[in-house]
Amino acid sequence: MDMKSAKTGMSLPVFPPEFLEETARTLSLLIPSSNLKCQRWIRKARRQDDIDLEAAYLPPTSRDLAYFPYWGRKLMEMRDEYERTEPTTMRQWILDNRSPTNIIRSGLL
Repeated sequence: MDMKSAKTGMSLPVFPPEFLEETARTLSLLIPSSNLKCQRWIRKARRQDDIDLEAAYLPPTSRDLAYFPYWGRKLMEMRDEYERTEPTTMRQWILDNRSPTNIIRSGLL
């Protein structure tokens, strides 16, 4: 709180508006409303836990991490961890479309 707002009794916002807007875009990226499973999870979370997830209903956002100055590093860490993991079950292996060497996805099998 600065001296001027202390004198007037007004407080500054806890978070800068850019941070809140980026947080909403980050949630939209992580919980895409176009995904049916995500839609179900959002409805369930709202019903059971009284969670406000209106950010999940934002239109799709850019995946360019340059547009995420606050959350970009964490998003990059999540992406890197995802790319480092390998499928552990046959079903995961069949559905994994990250690798062009996946013979089932490439139509070679």
